[in-house]
Amino acid sequence: MSGHRRHRRRPSSSGGEKAGPVLCNSCGKNLQGLKLYYRVKTQITCEPNELSFTAEELEGDHAAEMERLARECEGRDPKELEEEVFVLLDYHLCEDCKVKFVKDTRSR
Repeated sequence: MSGHRRHRRRPSSSGGEKAGPVLCNSCGKNLQGLKLYYRVKTQITCEPNELSFTAEELEGDHAAEMERLARECEGRDPKELEEEVFVLLDYHLCEDCKVKFVKDTRSR
């Protein structure tokens, strides 16, 4: 979402805590008290072009492959590894920014 800031997480309202303000992630407008606002959730997932295996690969030593992959990931940031295969973007938008977001997204 070019031009849109990443979702600001609100504190949980459980345990008697008061939730913080809900702000538009594009223009910063306070959305609390408005009759209507919008939420955009986008999942970005890894989608391999082709998944095919030979009989030899299926019969191979899978434990050795898992060990190799574990060594390859060793020392890397777990969040970075996760984001290679899955990212969840979560935004709140006011009505004006929602209209602009839909228009911008459709024009691509």
